[in-house]
Amino acid sequence: MTTLFQHLRAGRSRSESRLSSLSCNEERAFQEPRSPRTFPALLLFGIALLASCQTLPPMPAQDVAGPGWIVRQGQAVWRAQGKTPDIAGELLLATHPDGRSVLQFTKTPFPILMAQKVGPQWEIQIPARQRVFSGKGEPPPRFIWLHLARCLYEGDRPPAGWSLLWHDNLWLFENHSTGERLEGYFKP
Repeated sequence: MTTLFQHLRAGRSRSESRLSSLSCNEERAFQEPRSPRTFPALLLFGIALLASCQTLPPMPAQDVAGPGWIVRQGQAVWRAQGKTPDIAGELLLATHPDGRSVLQFTKTPFPILMAQKVGPQWEIQIPARQRVFSGKGEPPPRFIWLHLARCLYEGDRPPAGWSLLWHDNLWLFENHSTGERLEGYFKP
C-alpha cells in the first residue's frame, strides 16, 4: 500500500488516487474541494448583490404647518381595482413651492394610505397591510396618489394609462385597464 507522501511525490493528490478507485457512479458524487480563491470571490459577489438591492431608508415626516405649505382638505372615493368595493374617506394634500408633497387618505380614525414626495424620493405607506413602497425618480403610474398634486395643481398630464376629468372643484382619475379610480374634491 502506498502512502499519501508517495502519491504527492508522484504528483498525484489524495483525491486523484481516490477517484481512480471509484466506479463511474461514485465519481459523479465525489467533488473536489473548492480552491481557496473561490471564497473571496463568492464573498465579493454576495456583497455586490446585497448592495444593489439596498432599500431606501424611511422618509422623515414633513411639518406641513411650516412656512410655504399649502394644505387642502376634502373627500375622496377610491376603488383599488375594477370589482373591489369603493372606499370613501377624508383627503389631505399639502404641497410646497419647492416640489414637496404630502398626502393622507383616512377613514377616521384609521389611516388608509399616506404618500409623500421629497425631491427625487417618493414613498407610499399602507398601514393596514403593513406595506411600504418607495423609490427615486418618477413614481410608477400605478401609484396615482403621487401624481395627484402635480396633475391637479401644476398642470401635468396624468401618467400613461390614466385619464383625468375635472369640473369646477370635482376631479376623477381613472385607469380603464385596471378599473382603479380615484374621485374627489377639495374644500375651497
